[in-house]
Amino acid sequence: MAGHSKTISERIRAGQQVVGADGEAVGRVSGLAGSVLALEAGDPKLGPHRYLDVATIAAIEGEEVRLLIDAAEARQRLST
Repeated sequence: MAGHSKTISERIRAGQQVVGADGEAVGRVSGLAGSVLALEAGDPKLGPHRYLDVATIAAIEGEEVRLLIDAAEARQRLST
């Protein structure tokens, strides 16, 4: 369908870099579970994933998911 925009779930892919509004890296996408973005935890003590609400996504451009919030705030909002 011409002019049809892809949904977030169609544009999110494992391995994409997640960055805050300030350009600082937050992590890498592991997947998408409904309205929650799963990021690779990077720390075995935290379990395999950390989660962030997709409402924090400002844009998805190629291999980068840019957030509406700064990286420090995103890290505070991450849940296990």
